[in-house]
Amino acid sequence: GDEVNLSVTTDADIPIISWYYDDNNFISTTESATFNVESGKNYNIYILDLISGCDAYKELPLHIFSNPELVFEGNSETCVGGNISYTAKPVDESSYSYKWYKGSVSESNLVSSSATLSLTGAVLADGVTYTLVVGNGHCETEVEVPITIYEEPTPVITSNDFVCYNGTIEFSTSGYKS
Repeated sequence: GDEVNLSVTTDADIPIISWYYDDNNFISTTESATFNVESGKNYNIYILDLISGCDAYKELPLHIFSNPELVFEGNSETCVGGNISYTAKPVDESSYSYKWYKGSVSESNLVSSSATLSLTGAVLADGVTYTLVVGNGHCETEVEVPITIYEEPTPVITSNDFVCYNGTIEFSTSGYKS
């Protein structure tokens, strides 16, 4: 889980503060505690005032949200002039927001706000790493997605240029020039 930093203030004269998870698993005895939170655990604080002898035990109101988890469908490679249709799909049924950026994350690089990155008539300059930012209202996940655009090969064809009527012409290739 992610790291969280919590601190407490109290009106106790001489407090002893203890942080726990799941009632009896000790974390720390300081006014502030930094620890990794995990889904499914309950976090608590116990305060004892050494002067009055009064104590308090309270469950912390931590809401732990999962980062979006995705699978991808479609094609992330094509030739020049081809099309890309690459879709991020959540592994659960949650509602997410999507932002595709060409290269780094900045508003000037935003190319799509849908789950699908679509490129029609791709050019070589489209072949970069795109950054997908997916959010669920609480957490965001950034995923780098490389898109590859291939140049179409250009065959090099040679032949005998002159041929007589009913003659034979011979073509040969010597490889591809890209």
